[in-house]
Amino acid sequence: MDLNALSDELGGYEVEVMAACEVLEQAGVGFRVSGFGLDDWRLDVEYDCSIFMENLPDLLDALARKEEHVFFFASQGVEVVLAFVPVDESVVINCSSLVARAPSPVVETTARADLVSMLERFAVDFGVALTRVSPPLASEEPFRSWAEGRLGSDL
Repeated sequence: MDLNALSDELGGYEVEVMAACEVLEQAGVGFRVSGFGLDDWRLDVEYDCSIFMENLPDLLDALARKEEHVFFFASQGVEVVLAFVPVDESVVINCSSLVARAPSPVVETTARADLVSMLERFAVDFGVALTRVSPPLASEEPFRSWAEGRLGSDL
């Protein structure tokens, strides 16, 4: 991965996340998503987790503002659009598949606070895992803060 070329095209955060996910994938770290009728979506770290982590700050920001957020898992065979729709203190998550497998159920609802807590815990776990496999990369922000449980506005 040519990080210098990517830095010219993307922001620093996205490039750092791509590098972190590549290192985590090579170390054998897993990325598991479940729901909508599947216990394991069979996603990988280098591609799927990278896309997820690149979008995590926007998702958390939208949840804090109680605004809708749409996320697309683009992996071949998965190709799912998740629409997060805050309703009072809950979040309705609509799952639309762009491939043959139809999600069942197509809608799941969770408490907004529980979803935010789960997403923030994921960021902490991501930072801790990165600390274990690549201390130099983990010393970069925001990974260092995440590993320490500090999830400020930069997440």
